[in-house]
Amino acid sequence: MTALFDPGILRNDPKHRALILDLFIGALDEVDPYRAVARHLQLGDDTVPIGGVDMVNIDRTIVLAFGKAAPAMARAAADTLPIDAGLVISNHPEPLPRPLELVLAGHPLPDDRSVAGARRLLRLGSEATASDLVVCLISGGGSALAEIPASDLTLSDLQETVRLLLASGAPIEEINTVRTHLSAFKGGRLAQAVAPAHLVTLVLSDVVGSPVPFIDSGPTVADPTTYADALDILARYRLTHLVPPRVCRHLRLGADGAIAETPKTNLPHHQVVIIADGATAAEGARQAAERGGLSATVATTTLTGEAREAAVGCVDGAGTDVTIFA
Repeated sequence: MTALFDPGILRNDPKHRALILDLFIGALDEVDPYRAVARHLQLGDDTVPIGGVDMVNIDRTIVLAFGKAAPAMARAAADTLPIDAGLVISNHPEPLPRPLELVLAGHPLPDDRSVAGARRLLRLGSEATASDLVVCLISGGGSALAEIPASDLTLSDLQETVRLLLASGAPIEEINTVRTHLSAFKGGRLAQAVAPAHLVTLVLSDVVGSPVPFIDSGPTVADPTTYADALDILARYRLTHLVPPRVCRHLRLGADGAIAETPKTNLPHHQVVIIADGATAAEGARQAAERGGLSATVATTTLTGEAREAAVGCVDGAGTDVTIFA
């Protein structure tokens, strides 16, 4: 197969190398987790911009953060709001200011630390009262980093099912539909634990189109999917007889109404905001190109599929100016 791009070209062309790096840095700067949270939580007249929460009437502010970008997001919250308690779950160590506490957990498959951390998130969230503010910070990887198996399932059941789904080529929306219906944490259940507190969820999205219920399996939002949907997905990828038997039994019980469905309505006093996503990154690259005196166009922000195959369409569709695909 002929390579679409030869890295040696940039090594021998400092001008174009600098241009590509400028676009790359422009994209990353625009989705920087710390900056994204800070610009959305910056207080004005003691009021949180999102949801208009008046901090004068708030007794405690609690941060619940999980995902690969959770430490940076939590630091921004602590630098912007008066934080009384906070738990951060991620897969890499990073210093955090008090009172934030960091817990390390497994990724891309959940482990015992993921379960222990998620239980602590639920416990801390459930301590919130109607006069408290809970800020939930979600980023990619959270589906694995924070997890609690349903009561009739084991962690190994979830691990094996997710491993099979990842290997099947199923899109993340379908993988997370199954995850949600095997979990006691996902699909709006964290929001249930936090009620009746004020809840603000800030999402750094790594999912195309940023459908909130499928980002980290939507722990703070209503779930539009069902147990029957999860069963259909396993059947579609011929996994019904490969996943652990307890998994199918659990899903069938749910589809038959013997297990309660996930929450289907959002709670009051809850605001959800996508603070950055692929479209944000593409716009950052476009602005960087224009700062360099170039004409740039964002061709799409919904690019999916195998990278080597999608790249062919990108090259064929590119014009003479800078064309950005995300």
